[in-house]
Amino acid sequence: MNQAVSFARSRNRCLERFLTLSIDFLLFLQSQTTTTLDQELRRFEGDRDATLRALDLFERKLREEGASLATAGRPSPELAQELKLQLQRRDDIVHRILDTDLQIMSRIEQLKNGLLKDLNQSRVAKERLGKFKSGANNASGSGLDHKI
Repeated sequence: MNQAVSFARSRNRCLERFLTLSIDFLLFLQSQTTTTLDQELRRFEGDRDATLRALDLFERKLREEGASLATAGRPSPELAQELKLQLQRRDDIVHRILDTDLQIMSRIEQLKNGLLKDLNQSRVAKERLGKFKSGANNASGSGLDHKI
């Protein structure tokens, strides 16, 4: 087997790993609230960064191998077909990653909006409680001592 095909397959396995991480994180987001999001988000980002570094390595190796193939002449029809297949697989995986990332961003936006709503409700409740306490003090006559 040609090195370029081997590197292309390895790159696709890396992309599949990237997709799996994204899908797993999306499933987590769909089943969780914001209470555990920060820790899981850090783990997800770390795993994806590591996968991206490996992907970068395979991309560099593929460029090097492509340059050597270009100087060696035209590749065999079998090699060209296999490389084309691997490129199609890559494109499919990348589209699925992009779709999953859009879903992740949408879910994070939903969680953020829910958190903002909760914060706003908490602020309003705190203001109402403050007004209630203020009104209760005036109604009980506790301020009378200060006026006399």
